[in-house]
Amino acid sequence: MALLCIPVLFVMSPFVKMFPVGLGLNILYVSAIFTVLILGFTLPVFGFFKHKNRLGHLLLFFGVLFFFKAHFNSNFTPENPKPNSLIYVLDTDDNTAVWATYDNALDAWTERFLGDEPDNASDLNKNIFNSKYASGFTHTKKAPIKSIPKPRIEISNDTIIANKRHLNICIMSSRKGQRMEMFSDSTNVYNSFKINGVDAHRSEDSEFVFEKRENNRLFSFYVSDNDPLELFISVPANQKTTLELYEATFDLLDNNQFNVPKREPDMIPKPFVLNDAIVLKQSISIN
Repeated sequence: MALLCIPVLFVMSPFVKMFPVGLGLNILYVSAIFTVLILGFTLPVFGFFKHKNRLGHLLLFFGVLFFFKAHFNSNFTPENPKPNSLIYVLDTDDNTAVWATYDNALDAWTERFLGDEPDNASDLNKNIFNSKYASGFTHTKKAPIKSIPKPRIEISNDTIIANKRHLNICIMSSRKGQRMEMFSDSTNVYNSFKINGVDAHRSEDSEFVFEKRENNRLFSFYVSDNDPLELFISVPANQKTTLELYEATFDLLDNNQFNVPKREPDMIPKPFVLNDAIVLKQSISIN
């Protein structure tokens, strides 16, 4: 019976630690499930032990001991750094700018820009950038307006055929943009949408693409060698269509206009989210 428990201990035990590490604390309940499964599979072995009460008290003692050890080693260090996030968002439509973060609890580095009483990020979260957990911003703070070059946008071949409006849109970064996120109100529909020669997915027997969207996001485009983003789209001729472009560069800490200091040794950029970025928002209206 003991031999049958060996695969369980070697295969499932690492998952108890690795699931929260790899997928975040939101998945912590899975570790609890694995712990219960491991205990259940090994219960027949423990059933043959003598002095089970003594073993239970010993394990309880070590459990409390490890809780104290975890408490006294919970500080952030260069070996166990604290992840944090900061981006600058410039809205070129209304000429406003904000600092934004994904952090729930601010630290000394982010408080320099967001202050002790940051604003709620609900307005900025109308459009959520693509990330591993589809995370939204938690806090924002009004920021000074900086002179950031806008991307060049050209609309050509604007024609109407059979009650469909066909357009070619070319977007070229003026500052070596590294990532573009495109959004459009979920009420807007698209008969076709081609991105740098690649057709957007269309469901079977569907007249439109991007038809069953849960939010306003259309797609992400990662720029290589400053390549332009070329869109070939068709929409209903009477539809007032608006595309919202967010262009990002990951040079917030290196741009001389901002003077953002380097992180402390016990801090790292938060992974899996848009971070250390200068983001420009620009709307493309098709009336």
